[in-house]
Amino acid sequence: MTLISSTFFPKTSSTSSVQSTDNTGTPFTFADCLQTAVNTQGQKDDAIDAIGSEMRQMIKQRGATTEQISMVNSIFIEAENTGISPAEAKDFLRSLSKDQLEALQVAHCLADTIDIDSLSDEGAINLLLSKDNQLDVDNNGMVEIGIGITFRMPPPNASDEVKAAWDEMTEGMDEKELMIMDFYFMSEFLTTNIKTNSAGEAIGFYSPKDPEWQNPYAAASFSWQDQAQKMLDNLEASKRHMDLERYNQTKDFFTSWKATLAEYGVS
Repeated sequence: MTLISSTFFPKTSSTSSVQSTDNTGTPFTFADCLQTAVNTQGQKDDAIDAIGSEMRQMIKQRGATTEQISMVNSIFIEAENTGISPAEAKDFLRSLSKDQLEALQVAHCLADTIDIDSLSDEGAINLLLSKDNQLDVDNNGMVEIGIGITFRMPPPNASDEVKAAWDEMTEGMDEKELMIMDFYFMSEFLTTNIKTNSAGEAIGFYSPKDPEWQNPYAAASFSWQDQAQKMLDNLEASKRHMDLERYNQTKDFFTSWKATLAEYGVS
């Protein structure tokens, strides 16, 4: 949907007084025509679900109004149709109204008002994209949304085969279980980004904004199959410390994950 600004349609007496008739002979003004065009485009946008069912449900749970959901959907459609690049995203955000920015804030569960000047290109572009389409512009394995940073499995830059395997594995899985599984994959970053002192002792972790940060999923040596096997090996080593039901569920998941990856030809 192209946003229509009053700049292009100045409010003058001549605009509102020009009349024509529709096919029933009823008079209507230019303003009526304009409003009809806007309403029709809005209906077309609402007929296209650019948000996605999962994100739409989450937005509703966050208390978004029907109007806000419609705004977000239209923004996502416009950003996609115009091919906004990460470098252009902040200018696009500046063109939005206060209400539209508030709708995006609710949609992405942001605690603070969107401060456009404080955003990175990645943080800005991901405000204009649905969850499934968000980008990892700097390939650090994380996704910036506004000023927030999150991990998403599979990482945005994973292959289509990995993404298809994940969709098959997680179909019908509830949000709580997905979060638990996400943590296992996120732990790869913790072991890769341990910060040590001069004596080699662990003193913390590097953050995604640190120059020392590494994305294990982007390493040339990374193997999804090897990772799945490592998860199973670590699970066995931790078995005695785990609830039996959780152990069995996790073992079944990673055993199936390894097999599903193989079905999609992922090494």
